[in-house]
Amino acid sequence: MARLKNPSLMAVVLLVGALILTACQAFEYTELDVEIGRERVEGHSEGFVHTNAASVVEGEITFVVKNEGEFNHNFIVLETDLDPDKLILKGSRVDLGASGKERGHIQGRYLFAGASNNHTFRLAPGDYVLLSNESGDYASGMFARLVVVEEH
Repeated sequence: MARLKNPSLMAVVLLVGALILTACQAFEYTELDVEIGRERVEGHSEGFVHTNAASVVEGEITFVVKNEGEFNHNFIVLETDLDPDKLILKGSRVDLGASGKERGHIQGRYLFAGASNNHTFRLAPGDYVLLSNESGDYASGMFARLVVVEEH
């Protein structure tokens, strides 16, 4: 068995290895499963946005979005100080600029009925609303609150 002639070199190698592992952990991300959809129920349309967590830690958040409904939808991450059910409307859609700041968007052509799409957005601590903003989606209930908390 070969012996290391310089114990200082071994200490440096271990330190560099530990630094590399620490750096890799800094790039970890959170994955959030999201189901969206809008279905006809007793003559009207009901929408939903369901997530597997109500809050996440700041940083890179990967949204795994599945359209479980019958219609095409988009997916928007909106940072806002407003309550999720108090966003400002312009016609049959949310006025994104008046309601907050858009921090992420998956276009509707990627979320047709039955489709899934993943996208990663960097989010700072704050209050967010996840929604679809196709015509009538918000009014049908296609929104959910998400809280992003500081990393400790």
